[in-house]
Amino acid sequence: MMSACQTCGAEVREGLLYCSGLSPLVYLAHSLGADEPGRTANIARAMRWYQYLFRYHPEVAVTAPWLLSARVAEKTAEDRARGMAMNERILPLCSEVWLCGDRVSPGMLAEARLAQSNGIPVRSLVCLGAAGEPPEYRCEPVAWSEA
Repeated sequence: MMSACQTCGAEVREGLLYCSGLSPLVYLAHSLGADEPGRTANIARAMRWYQYLFRYHPEVAVTAPWLLSARVAEKTAEDRARGMAMNERILPLCSEVWLCGDRVSPGMLAEARLAQSNGIPVRSLVCLGAAGEPPEYRCEPVAWSEA
């Protein structure tokens, strides 16, 4: 059943808000890893990808809730599971998922599959920059499939 938001008139479908006046909400997916020193390096690289998307794609609103969780959570299995559960709750609210970095990690694959199961487009910027770093110019993400 479709209805309209009483505040802005945006379309509400299946409990989600769709408003053409709002920027698309893009979920940034990037590898994280559980072990050091790779985890710290991946967090720093993901921050650079966030900065890249913020700078070169002003038409979208970028979110990466896992990035903040990774900075504040303990490195335990329980905290990782809690972080993944939070991401699984937030990701379906996004308009698209953009894969960034040098590869698609198992966690990114799970996020991409979750997006696709919810009808959310998945696009890729993987391997565009050197060594998984973002490029120094605007690139358009391409449609991604698991094939």
